[in-house]
Amino acid sequence: MDIPLERFFTKKGPPPVSDAPDLALSWEVRVPMLTNPVFMLDALAALAGAWFFPSALFAFILNLSGFGLDAILLVVSWIGLCVALLAGTCFFFILVRFGNAYYARYTLSASGISCETSHESASDAGKGGFFACRAAPVPSGSMSSAKLEKWAGWDKIRKMKALPSLRVVTLSDAFLPVFRIFCPDDPTFAQTRELCAAMLAYRERK
Repeated sequence: MDIPLERFFTKKGPPPVSDAPDLALSWEVRVPMLTNPVFMLDALAALAGAWFFPSALFAFILNLSGFGLDAILLVVSWIGLCVALLAGTCFFFILVRFGNAYYARYTLSASGISCETSHESASDAGKGGFFACRAAPVPSGSMSSAKLEKWAGWDKIRKMKALPSLRVVTLSDAFLPVFRIFCPDDPTFAQTRELCAAMLAYRERK
C-alpha cells in the first residue's frame, strides 16, 4: 500500500507547480522575543496549555478517586507554580543567553514557506534595539549555524492575517496558526502579503 508519509511532516512538501504564480521572496531578520507581542501571545498560550491540560487531567483523576476540593486545588496550584517557574527560567535564559532575540531566514516560493533559525549572527547589524518590538533586517548570509525550523506547503494554508503595526503576516489552517512571518521593513511586508494572497487565490482555484 502506497502511503504518502511526507504529508505528515511540515518540513517536507510537494514540488513546485508549473502553473503557480512565479513569485519568490527571501530575507534574514532579527526577531525580538519577550518584547514582541506576537511572540509573547504564542508563549503565553503554550504556557496556559501546559498548566490547563495537566490540571484538568489530575483534577478529573482526583475527583474520581474521592478527593475533596481542597486537595484538587492544592494539586492545581502546584502545577501552576511549576509552570510559572519554568516560564521564569525560560524568560531569564532568553534575556541573558540570547539577548532577547533570535535570527530567522524566511523563504517563500510557489512550493511553500520555510523558516531557518539561529541564535547568532556574524553581523552586528540589527543587534541593537534590545527593547524593540518589531523585527529588524540583517545582511543576507550573516546567520550562523542556521537550522531548518519549519517548512509548510501552501496546501496547508487556508487563511492569512496581516498585522501592519508589527509587520507580521500570520498564515493559518482552518483553526490554528501554521506560520508567523516577521518582515524586516514595510516593502517586504507588502510583498509578502501580495505573494501570500496570490498563492491562496491560486489554491482556491485549484
